[in-house]
This record gives sequence, structure tokens and C-alpha cells, in this order.
Amino acid sequence: MIGNAYAIAQTGYSVLESGELDRATFQLVVTSWLVALPNGETLPEPFASRDAAEKAAFAHFCAEKRHLMKN
Repeated sequence: MIGNAYAIAQTGYSVLESGELDRATFQLVVTSWLVALPNGETLPEPFASRDAAEKAAFAHFCAEKRHLMKN
């Protein structure tokens, strides 16, 4: 289940909370974070922390920008 989404500056990338619903409290128990690309797809690997996911999103954004500048 997906929880909150956090925008990464003005890159179009987002970090999404991912986890399971606690049936007793109806709260999301976050187990990992995903990186959503501007087109809505997610990177295949989950991340252990929000910070790691944010760094991966920014690195992916920078790599895409470098690739576009070469072409």
C-alpha cells in the first residue's frame, strides 16, 4: 500500500511511502520508500529510508539531464 508522497524539489520525481496497513490501528506501517519518475513509473528497487530514496531520485534526475544534454 502507498502512503504519503514527497516531491523532490521541482524535478517531477517523488518519493512514496510503501508498507502494510496495521489492522488494529488502521495506520500505515512504512516498510520501504519508492522513487516515482515524472511519467508515473517507479524505480524497480525499494529503499530502506526516505533519505536514501531522495538521494536516488536526485541522482536519477541528474543522470537523465546529463543524457539529454549529450543528445
